[in-house]
Amino acid sequence: MEARKAFAHFFMQQPEFQTWKAANPHQGDWGVYEAYEHINARMSTMMYALDLLWPNFVEHDDLLLRDTSSRSPEEWNTFLQQFRALNWTNAQIEYVINHVHLSQDTFTADPDWTKIDNAVWLPLAHTIADIWRCRLKELFLGRHVVVRVDEEELTIYAQTVGGK
Repeated sequence: MEARKAFAHFFMQQPEFQTWKAANPHQGDWGVYEAYEHINARMSTMMYALDLLWPNFVEHDDLLLRDTSSRSPEEWNTFLQQFRALNWTNAQIEYVINHVHLSQDTFTADPDWTKIDNAVWLPLAHTIADIWRCRLKELFLGRHVVVRVDEEELTIYAQTVGGK
């Protein structure tokens, strides 16, 4: 909820919201913001957000991997060969495959993404990391998986610790 409030506070200051709010008066800013969210919701955004917020992870070759394209085991073998050829460790492979640069990878189509400061990005990153922890615990009960946020790079990543 902290991330949503931080974003709402930022967004309520934006000119397009202020214009919409002036044309659609309601009680209190929060109610107006929620109405604005509902009016502007798009299914394509929801589908994209689901993959970011509740990603599919698979276990392959003793790795836990974020599977954004529903690869088959054979496709994973082929994909992982490039990393194995370079003698990458499992931790390095998991980091590369399981990381998301929150601002650069996800919101570049938003013309305002560069205006959003860390007061919005950081709570959002930590919220997504919490969701990933729940997802990984659900999928791989018994595996020790660490989900971290690199606050300088605004990166979320997941890695197994100590194997199975």
